Amino acid sequence: MSQLDECVALFSEEWEAFKSIWPDSVTSPPEACAEGTRLHLDLPIDLVDDHVISLHYPARQQKPDGSVQPEEPHPPVTIRLAHLPPILLSFVLPSLYPLQSGPSHISLHSTHSWIPASAQSRILDALSGKWDAASGEGIIWSWAEWIRSGEFLIESGLREGNIIMLCHPAPDLLAPLLLQHDAASRNSEFAQSTYMCSICMTSQKGAQCLRLSRCGHVFCRTCLKDFWGLLIAEGDVGRVTCAEPECVKGHAEADEEDVRRACGEEALERWRWLREKRELEKDPTIIYCPLQVCQAPVPKPKMEEVSSGKENRWDALRTCPRCGLSFCAYCRRTWHGVLTRCVFAKAQAFVLEYQKAAEGSQARKAIEQRYGRANVLRLVAQHEEDEKNRAWLKQSTMPCPGCQVHVEKSFGCNHMTCSKCGCHYCFSCGEKVNAQNPYAHFNDLRNKCMLFDAKELREEQEDGWQPVEAFDILHEDGIDNVFVPPNWRRWEE
Repeated sequence: MSQLDECVALFSEEWEAFKSIWPDSVTSPPEACAEGTRLHLDLPIDLVDDHVISLHYPARQQKPDGSVQPEEPHPPVTIRLAHLPPILLSFVLPSLYPLQSGPSHISLHSTHSWIPASAQSRILDALSGKWDAASGEGIIWSWAEWIRSGEFLIESGLREGNIIMLCHPAPDLLAPLLLQHDAASRNSEFAQSTYMCSICMTSQKGAQCLRLSRCGHVFCRTCLKDFWGLLIAEGDVGRVTCAEPECVKGHAEADEEDVRRACGEEALERWRWLREKRELEKDPTIIYCPLQVCQAPVPKPKMEEVSSGKENRWDALRTCPRCGLSFCAYCRRTWHGVLTRCVFAKAQAFVLEYQKAAEGSQARKAIEQRYGRANVLRLVAQHEEDEKNRAWLKQSTMPCPGCQVHVEKSFGCNHMTCSKCGCHYCFSCGEKVNAQNPYAHFNDLRNKCMLFDAKELREEQEDGWQPVEAFDILHEDGIDNVFVPPNWRRWEE
């Protein structure tokens, strides 16, 4: 084999190995030219960890007369990133590479021109020096590794410790370009990696997953969409958090962009509305517009406090910010001014009088003639509905002692946790219980509250559930001295 054939074989072997390991760096096939073979390598720079990038303006230039051009000081622009834009390295390999001749016509270009011109010459000199040190061996791999790992930043004087110093005529314009490239590189790495979803416990590619911006935990998009979508549909936005246990304990709610990417725009709009509604409900002065087509929250206007202690009827005035309706906060009717009192007390009086009167009596006819039969019947129906609602709320619900929101229990124990304010309380008596040890309340013999209602237990027994006759078994075995807690006997009362 001639020396030329041996050089061709060595280059082919080196080039195939390079393409198999770093295919993303090969932008075009080798080009034949008069001097040999021209190669173009697109080499991205991965710093592994975040580094501080300090972008500063060029130093003041000296005028021809020797004086220094005055320039106002500009603070450097500082950013943090782990990826720098790629460098396009071009060079020519002669026919006798790598045994006799080395690369020539070496040039490089950095995307967005982030490498200063003074540093480029030092980088080219370092590349030539590496060939001189490795004469007779392939140099393509060494050059690419030197650039891709960021080692050239140290030898070219651009990096000092963990800080990379870059001189650029427009740092304010270069900084967002560098950050944009770093974000795109991170997304590409994330999409190609594999992650374990702690919700469904399966491994998924990053392209099918979502990394939460606040904590960095990764879940597959399907699980997050189902999990968050159900909570948003049920109105429980306080639990739209990261599913990892430490984040759930910290009540760290999800970021808006994460909700958009996981659930879509429609769910995001409802999520926003529920969060706004939750914040408004924390203000006890908030009421809602009485118009059925509006129902917008209306805050109390900021007015100077009256020091006399007398009733200020202007406090009842509310103006809806959405539809512009001015109404009374007490009777929910169109604003009637400060001289006219609310009419609901008078309406309540004649409605009760109408209900007490016998059907077809003169008293009812007089009320119907005075206020109109249709209006009276409407007010009576509304009054009866309100009474039924109040009776149902009193019988079937228990208000939270923290925020007074009425809660209905469908099944389960009497230990309740308010989803609005997080208060722990007893559903039987409505008292607050210790959040750290809520069951101490039900074990206290001084009250009659049970963790489970006897009525529910009897219904379960009637449905086929039978308790284990533990004490009968003990009695049959000759064990008679068994202490029975007093609360257990309450089930039979």
